[in-house]
Amino acid sequence: MYISKEIVQLAAQRISIVHPFFGITFLSSKKNTLPVGTKKNCSIDTWNKHYLDEYHKINPESAFYFQPFNSNARDKQWVNDRYPSTGLQAVNTQTFRDAFLHERGERSWGWAENYVSILSKWLRKYSQKMPAFYLAVWTQRNRIWHDAITADGILNAFYNEFHIVEAEKTQLFDTTIPAEISGIVLSQNNPITWVDFSEHVTLPPDLAEKLAAEREAAERALSKAPSRYWLYSAGDNSVCWEEFYADGIMAIGWDELGDLAVFASKEQMKSAMKRVYGEEYSYKNSALATWQFANEIRPGDIVFVKKGRNRIIGRGIVESDYTFDNERSIYKNIRKVCWTHKGEWDHPGQAVIKALTDITAYTDYVSKLESLLLNEELPELEKESLDVQYPPYKKEDFLNEVFMTSERYDTITRLLTYHKNLILQGAPGVGKTFAAKRLAYSIIGSQDKSRVMVVQFHQSYSYEDFVLGYRPSQTGFELIPGPFYQFCKEAKDDDENAYFFIIDEINRGNMSKIFGELLMLIERDKRGEQLRLLYSNELFEVPANVHIIGMMNTADRSLALIDYALRRRFAFCELVPAFDSDGFSKVMTIANNTKFNSLVQCIKDLNVAIQKDDALGKGFCIGHSYLCVNDAVTDDWVTDVIDYEIVPLLEEYWFDDIDKRDYWISKLHEAVK
Repeated sequence: MYISKEIVQLAAQRISIVHPFFGITFLSSKKNTLPVGTKKNCSIDTWNKHYLDEYHKINPESAFYFQPFNSNARDKQWVNDRYPSTGLQAVNTQTFRDAFLHERGERSWGWAENYVSILSKWLRKYSQKMPAFYLAVWTQRNRIWHDAITADGILNAFYNEFHIVEAEKTQLFDTTIPAEISGIVLSQNNPITWVDFSEHVTLPPDLAEKLAAEREAAERALSKAPSRYWLYSAGDNSVCWEEFYADGIMAIGWDELGDLAVFASKEQMKSAMKRVYGEEYSYKNSALATWQFANEIRPGDIVFVKKGRNRIIGRGIVESDYTFDNERSIYKNIRKVCWTHKGEWDHPGQAVIKALTDITAYTDYVSKLESLLLNEELPELEKESLDVQYPPYKKEDFLNEVFMTSERYDTITRLLTYHKNLILQGAPGVGKTFAAKRLAYSIIGSQDKSRVMVVQFHQSYSYEDFVLGYRPSQTGFELIPGPFYQFCKEAKDDDENAYFFIIDEINRGNMSKIFGELLMLIERDKRGEQLRLLYSNELFEVPANVHIIGMMNTADRSLALIDYALRRRFAFCELVPAFDSDGFSKVMTIANNTKFNSLVQCIKDLNVAIQKDDALGKGFCIGHSYLCVNDAVTDDWVTDVIDYEIVPLLEEYWFDDIDKRDYWISKLHEAVK
């Protein structure tokens, strides 16, 4: 459990009355047990630097510290790493010098015997003691609480951590528990993050400068880019169309979120929607619409207005950037539009449900709209889906399930995140498919099945199955998108999260036939580039957040057929039998079967022979997954594994060497007698 964000946000406001000396120097000196009446060799500046690192680094991407003390002005809330040795040092050595035992130029510091009365006198002069409860909340906000969180518990944790003595409590602190916190929940399941602070705190200067530079670069790029095309609903069922047409605007709702420009990402928008409108839904489509409306639409873009799913009622050209108009009663998020057409045209089929859709890539469709104000039927999209809470899955979970070292895991994840395309190759039974899905989950951070898709290649698999192709229908033939096409579209709409497309038996398919023109688009440096598809006059891209994991059986004789062009686009990692790993040792301990242990040793010896065989090699070794089972290991199970799984494999390996085959089959049976 953690202290709730509502209490932490309140504390960040209330401690603004505290002087920086008390909020930083006093507390860091107390935490480091600065002696009273004597001195010790130390650096107050260094202590303050460490204190700021621990308690005031609220945005991990920034080099600046959040400094809320005596700082009601939002533009004065950030200090850099020079602050402890510049402005704060002057306060320590001048304003509060009588509270210390310290001589200029020396490195020894200590509290004066009467430091409490000196500091108390200063506080009385300004009629304010330090708010103990809110300082406690601020410093204890990242603490993990195993018991129920109470106001008294927060205070006591603060007193203990900073060695606050009784004289300090009575003379320097206001120790009362504020009445205003009654009715506010004190605890939550997750720690507070920068997203929670960003609602009330400005961006750190370095990140604000970086964001401004990125926006300026984006604006320069956009000014040179061609117009984009959008399909838009003017309110629910375009009920506001007459008003928007008369006012020369387009607008969307979600007014309770306030100015959409303050959000730095779609994830922040989704978090705000859950907080304001409830946790029940995922808000994936809604956050995409608000993000695109505020950040991706630009002056010069063409907007087509739909009514329901069967009518097109208008067309216009965007004239302005996004603004939040608080004077409007509803639909406060607006853009100015020059409406060029107003009427009513039949819509063939059914239009998409979303309020805002980028249709630029559908070039045939855009051409028809421009000439006829008609729409082609686009794939139907679902309404906002329920927010599914997937079980967490981290690196530690992966290493507990997959027999791999931490260093090897780090290497594989680094290769996958950099190259975007990775092939896990290895002998039969080394757990390639098992590892691939769990590798994806560990990078995602949860077992989110909606962001992982698995397909299997085979000799009959084609481009039409994989990307896009015509299929028989009741009226003739219909163009049907394949799994990779649909997966890329889904990932593009959620480009702040990683997606993983897993291909089992990748070397069994005709790669050039299946990937077609996408062989170029899957390259790491070609992600995001658009190419016209074979069967559709549509510009298609493979988003940068799509990661492809292929599995390849090195004992498969068709390995040599792998296209060299494809090899160049993938990184290759080999998985090997893990009979000697710590994880498999646990399997043997749980099995607690002497025949099982003998079989393991015999297979290890067999693998040595396979590696030395000129016709086979290490790619034909027998993997550990043959001997991994969730059920109890019995003598019958051990015998069945030999007779019905391993022996058929050896008969295929040594079909032309009967003596060697029979020798090892005999050795396996002898091992379990």
